[in-house]
Amino acid sequence: MLAAAEASYKLALALKPNYAELHRKLGDTLYELGKLDEAEASCRQAIALKPDFFLARQRLLQCLFLQDKKSSFFEQLNYLISEGQTNAVTGSLACRAALKYGVEIVNPFCMHPLEYVSHIDLTSEYDFERVFVSQAMSLLTGNMLAERSQNLLISGKQTSGNLFELQNEALKEVEAIIRKEIDKYRLELKDSTEGFMTQWPSEYTLKGWLISMKSGGRLKPHIHNGGWLSGSIYINVPPKSAANSGNLNVSLGEDKDVTDIHLNTGETINVKTGSLVLFPSSLTHHTTPFQSEQERIVLAFDVKVK
Repeated sequence: MLAAAEASYKLALALKPNYAELHRKLGDTLYELGKLDEAEASCRQAIALKPDFFLARQRLLQCLFLQDKKSSFFEQLNYLISEGQTNAVTGSLACRAALKYGVEIVNPFCMHPLEYVSHIDLTSEYDFERVFVSQAMSLLTGNMLAERSQNLLISGKQTSGNLFELQNEALKEVEAIIRKEIDKYRLELKDSTEGFMTQWPSEYTLKGWLISMKSGGRLKPHIHNGGWLSGSIYINVPPKSAANSGNLNVSLGEDKDVTDIHLNTGETINVKTGSLVLFPSSLTHHTTPFQSEQERIVLAFDVKVK
């Protein structure tokens, strides 16, 4: 699908070579395909056409970091910070740059994201089976939802689109509970001076999707680029064959960012069916593979600026 998207964007650009958004979308696709030098070129073309195109600049920043273009990376990062771009991408890459280059930068999004991870047991307050499990299983077995191509996901599938845009009364109850838990999270952190709390959007939307993994399944390390606060509700966590099977791992960056992986501070969260985990969207996270006849099912979501 990504190769087809690349061909489609290139064809469209042959007809509209000065359309900045097309260059940015081609850059995103090339990035997902691992063609970082081509992705960088597309992002730079988008920026040349539209200098304040911050989505293109964020993707360019990621390309520069992964290509180890240190001076260009810091030039772009400092520019984005100076322009007030408080978001998960700048927050994540400021943390990862500190690991990789030993250069501390004032992080406008979240300097200490590991301190803002919250693990909650939803089964103690809600009818989890009725509200969450039955609804998720109905959606997954009802063939109502398309699947999204996801190269980070091994031995699993992810739904496409936004669950909370479906005309579904049961999902409205799910969304209301999530918003209630987010309000509690914010109240507990009301004295925080971190940017993602002090600059919390006046209005936000929730984007949700389901992830179902089979035995051996896992999600590779990643962040949620467009998120503000991210969350995972664990609809079904199979019995653990080992202590960390199927657990959620959060960290400041990826192990490849540092020569000594012990510098990449992180935490393993022992999730179970009914767990809700909330964390800043800048935080790198991945799952530990598991072995089971049961599927591991998660409702993931992002708070997104409206």
